Amino acid sequence: AALKHKTGSYMLVVNTHLVYGNTTSAVKQREYEAGRLPYFLRNTLRKLNATHGHVTDWTKAPVVVLGDFNTHKSRSGDDSQQILENMGWHDSYDQARRLSGQHRNTANPDFSTTPVIGGVWGDHVDKVLVKPRRTVVYGWANVGKMKNGKYVAPLGSDHHPLVVRLGLA
Repeated sequence: AALKHKTGSYMLVVNTHLVYGNTTSAVKQREYEAGRLPYFLRNTLRKLNATHGHVTDWTKAPVVVLGDFNTHKSRSGDDSQQILENMGWHDSYDQARRLSGQHRNTANPDFSTTPVIGGVWGDHVDKVLVKPRRTVVYGWANVGKMKNGKYVAPLGSDHHPLVVRLGLA
């Protein structure tokens, strides 16, 4: 989505969903998809510049990538996250000045009302990726609605809402 801020500046927000699975072939595919993501983004910005360059210089517009990356910090043998970091894309969780609900995983494949507690903070598959040199992350929050330590049912998805507040340059 191309978004226009009230100041008149534009940004690009891209939703992605990397392949799911723990098999060797699924991990290889996910690593491949992670490695291709920056090229896809550059091509998309170039195309936007060619078709809508009169609006802004899209090649210089800030970009935020979010979605289900199906990998996390504790997943051994899966370099998807490291591949993205090596290309300059970092999890906003690691950049956030404030965290909320960080111990509860945003994924909930069993639609359980009991929170899945991660052994490592930031051990979540849902991410908002940013370029730290262009972004200040003010807050990261897992905002799945809770009451008495349980998620409120019925659950609308097998993932809980993630809210990230950021400033882009």
